[in-house]
Amino acid sequence: MGLNKICIITGATAGIGLETAKQLSVMDFDIYIIGRNEVKCQQTITLLKVINPQNKYGYFLADFEKLKDIRIVAEKINQQLPKIDVLVNNAGTVFEKRELTEDGYEKTFAVNHLAPFLLTNLLLPTIRKSGDSRIVNVASDSHYPGKINFEDLHYNKGYFVLRAYERSKLANVLFSNHLAKLLKNENITVNSLNPGRVKSDIGHQNTGFLFSSIWKVFDILTGIPTPEGAKTSVYLASSSDVQNITGKYFNKCKEKQASKLALDEQVAQKLWDVSATLVGLD
Repeated sequence: MGLNKICIITGATAGIGLETAKQLSVMDFDIYIIGRNEVKCQQTITLLKVINPQNKYGYFLADFEKLKDIRIVAEKINQQLPKIDVLVNNAGTVFEKRELTEDGYEKTFAVNHLAPFLLTNLLLPTIRKSGDSRIVNVASDSHYPGKINFEDLHYNKGYFVLRAYERSKLANVLFSNHLAKLLKNENITVNSLNPGRVKSDIGHQNTGFLFSSIWKVFDILTGIPTPEGAKTSVYLASSSDVQNITGKYFNKCKEKQASKLALDEQVAQKLWDVSATLVGLD
């Protein structure tokens, strides 16, 4: 008791986030989740306690569409947890139609990129207390066709749901690679991954009947089960094989070459600087 590694997982009340939490709890990780629905968070913690009652569990509430929520939850975590051994930035979403957050930012970009960017930066003091910690960012092979137009980050023109999602996943990989570079002299690894085409609710959130129906067909034809989709997240969070590997992109628990754009250090630096300004880290 008390010797377990502490893992924080965002978006862990369903899909691969929940499955990641379940698999890591079996490995004797103390699991703390971040979600926006308190009932679902409570249900998840109850389930984890059944799987492995020896661990410590807890949840924090935050809506990733709101930067102020992220600041509040990060402060609570920094105050309440003695260290963070693993941070799994898993939460993600899509929006069929262009919507803006209360901060004025396009929602897919805000939730999928700006939220984990801000959260991770704010949690670094507690992550450093581990002495041997890992940051795992759930991206996607959707990043390969992704592009970033820095002149129109919030899609004032030409919004399309898949383009917005691809861009946010490209941002995940760029962020991971640049953060790994910044932390290269510390005992903190940062890697991103493709979970695979997982059967999940993501394509049925914030979407209309047509898009949801198309997503359902893809789920049936090509979707993999959530336990399979969580494997690479769990591998990067726990395996000794990747203890000293950082700044890499993984697929099916193996390194995979990210897109040319995702490996562009100048683009990564620009995205970092722009993101820092947008979330108020400057």
